[in-house]
Amino acid sequence: MRIPPYYEKGSWQRFFAGGVIGAIISWIIFAYMYGTYQDTQILWISKQAEEIKDLKKDIQIWQEDYKKLNEENQKGLTLQEIDVTLTNGDKYKMDKFRTYQLETLVKQEVNHLIAKDITKIYESRELIKRAVENRVFTIDDKQYRLEVRGIYVLYETLEIDITMKFNDES
Repeated sequence: MRIPPYYEKGSWQRFFAGGVIGAIISWIIFAYMYGTYQDTQILWISKQAEEIKDLKKDIQIWQEDYKKLNEENQKGLTLQEIDVTLTNGDKYKMDKFRTYQLETLVKQEVNHLIAKDITKIYESRELIKRAVENRVFTIDDKQYRLEVRGIYVLYETLEIDITMKFNDES
């Protein structure tokens, strides 16, 4: 068996030369298209990386500003309102007006705390408690002693829960 000599025939030589030239041209086209596509991808990824970097810087700046504002707000919180609640007025059958008068007297007792720093008020809550408990409140010739059940500082409000007992009770 013998292999036919294709290299001698011109038609076969043109066919193989066309195949080789076609492969080279298609490789060049493929390399150009792939390179263009990769350049586009690299540019897109670079833009995204730069945007991510800028957003991380913005986040860091926002977080720092947020921390600074929180610290300033915590330093600047002052007492704006005082709420006093009498919890056992119905036990002694007090009407709403006398309950209101008693709550108002307690508010007047601690009214000097308004516009003070909340942290200082929180630290001195025992003094506030003693000041209210040691005072005898007089309404319509009746004397009342109060007992503080709770002192709460909520944001800019001081809430005081009190119970009352007559002065003769011990």
